[in-house]
Amino acid sequence: MRLLLDHASRRNLLGFASLCSLIGIAELGQRLQGSRAVHAHRLLLLVPTTTYRAAPFSDAARALGVEVTIASEEPSTLEGLQPGALLTLPFGDPQAAAAGAVAFARMHPLDAVLAVDDGATEAAAAIAEALGLCHHPPAAVAAARDKLRCREVLADAGLPQPAWRLVADGDDADEVARELAAGAAPSGVAFPCVVKPRQLAASQGVIRTDDPAQFVAALGRLRALLAQPAVARVAGEGLLLEEYIPGPEVAVEALARDGAVEILEIFAKPDIGEGPFFPEETYVAPAGLDEAQRELVAGTTVRAAAALGLSEGAIHAELRLHDGEAWVIDIAGRSIGGLCASVLRFGTVSLEELLLRHALGRKLPSLERDGSAVGVRMLYPPRAGKLRSVRGQTAAEAVAGVTGIRITAHRGQELLPPPEGGAYLGFIFAACATPVEVVAALTVAAAELDIRVDAQS
Repeated sequence: MRLLLDHASRRNLLGFASLCSLIGIAELGQRLQGSRAVHAHRLLLLVPTTTYRAAPFSDAARALGVEVTIASEEPSTLEGLQPGALLTLPFGDPQAAAAGAVAFARMHPLDAVLAVDDGATEAAAAIAEALGLCHHPPAAVAAARDKLRCREVLADAGLPQPAWRLVADGDDADEVARELAAGAAPSGVAFPCVVKPRQLAASQGVIRTDDPAQFVAALGRLRALLAQPAVARVAGEGLLLEEYIPGPEVAVEALARDGAVEILEIFAKPDIGEGPFFPEETYVAPAGLDEAQRELVAGTTVRAAAALGLSEGAIHAELRLHDGEAWVIDIAGRSIGGLCASVLRFGTVSLEELLLRHALGRKLPSLERDGSAVGVRMLYPPRAGKLRSVRGQTAAEAVAGVTGIRITAHRGQELLPPPEGGAYLGFIFAACATPVEVVAALTVAAAELDIRVDAQS
């Protein structure tokens, strides 16, 4: 199968190249023979080249009897063989992507569009608007993706959030550092503070600084990161500087339907730490909040989504509990990243199937989970370099409570740890009687893994 792919598709096995994992060998074979149910619904699935989430969405579509068209930014030689199954779209230009999807839909009518990761959400929203499909409005998705615009919208709505300011590309680092040290910044931001790119995800480029020297170093480091063409295309202009908010952090998974937001789950992040970097290593649910805290987190998430206009589809938010408030750290019009959604089940229905059912207007299952304790551990490379091997998987899988391990990086892949890196090496999943046991199982399993990376030359 791999030999059929063009060079652009082969070069990143985390993404579009592995069509076997996207739509399945058997299904691809059927499509190449021209078999298609006459009245089957069709999903347009937008798949960035660095994703690992295409297979769960494609599996959900197959379970519902829905045809899938995989859209990628990278053209494939298979596209000409089966034009209904594969499509090339420019995700970085939402209007052009919408025009391409509209033209495609004239021959292959589309019933739903979903983006599997953050980088394609704006294109998905534009396509949905052009075709009259169920989705968050484009303006809402764009505002949520741009951390600067998001802060402006939430400030107008009076939501609790960090003080913030933009550091433009031409701003002098030493001058900004002096303002922060003196507490003279008009925005109210002072040390400690967090500097981050405007449009990256997975904690990429997020750095805490406590004094002028750290700030100047961090700004130089991030400006070097954003100077890389591949990063610059998606990161946005300038950097966002935010007040550091202490306290426990939670992640919220929610679904908006007809403008009403329903909370699906709240995850605790027991090892998020206080910086200087913020890799999200562990998610565990239930989060262990009392009823008042849960209502506070849920209510703030609902208010933030309403302020942004996120009204139809998945919502992922991150908040910190501090000083009697739930402070909005981030919110996006998409579902949880990586393979973390694998731990969420609603009866027998996966989160991906739930989102597809909603996009198609089909009946949804109960949105109440059974309350079981589940968790996921994200694996990061120990240092920059090429992945040589991951040993100890058998021992890690044997740890009581561990339900699976998925290594998503491939041998020889160039890896970067945070804050420059924005991709996970793999995931460990667990389910136990209590959240404490889940965290313990994930910690023990991670310690069993021997991740070997050849240092960069």
